[in-house]
Amino acid sequence: MELPSIRKIRALELLEKTAKKLELPEDVVQRCREIIDDLEGRKILSYIGVEAAVGAAIIAASKPHMYIGLRTVSRETGASKKQIYRALKKIFVRGVTKIERKTGDVAGPVLAEIPRIALATGVGRDAETVARKIVEKALAERPSLIKTPVVTAAASIYLASILLNRRIPAKDMSRIVGCGEASIRHAARKMAGYLDIKVYL
Repeated sequence: MELPSIRKIRALELLEKTAKKLELPEDVVQRCREIIDDLEGRKILSYIGVEAAVGAAIIAASKPHMYIGLRTVSRETGASKKQIYRALKKIFVRGVTKIERKTGDVAGPVLAEIPRIALATGVGRDAETVARKIVEKALAERPSLIKTPVVTAAASIYLASILLNRRIPAKDMSRIVGCGEASIRHAARKMAGYLDIKVYL
């Protein structure tokens, strides 16, 4: 059995300390541990630094459940915002963690965003269900369709609203979720194409 490196031990200690201060749920803390394990396994924990790795892991793990700002994490871990941002680039590929890419769970972060966006737009539970099916089928066909979880989720809700004759203007969707109108349209067009859905976007 391989012993954990000193850096990994320090990272886990800092994680426990910071998690208590920020009152993070246990499932988020466990996700952070998995991310730190992944960084250590890819031999980049030493490159990005313990403090930045912990800060980035907290942001990445908490993203689907709660919002924790970069400034807060920087203050609690002692890493600069720039260092944490660089570490996040090592964790994420197109808004999905490398662990999710490896295990094939690319739909998970997108599905986590759908209820929040559905509630904010008021499209209804049936549109939320349709959006979930669109995401599951589209990403099963082509995982690379994902841009970021928010854009992909917004595009699926947008597509569902059109299919149910309750079209939400892309402009309104863009304002609600805080991403570009063109990005939402493009992602919706790609998903519709792979699922052979004929709609006017």
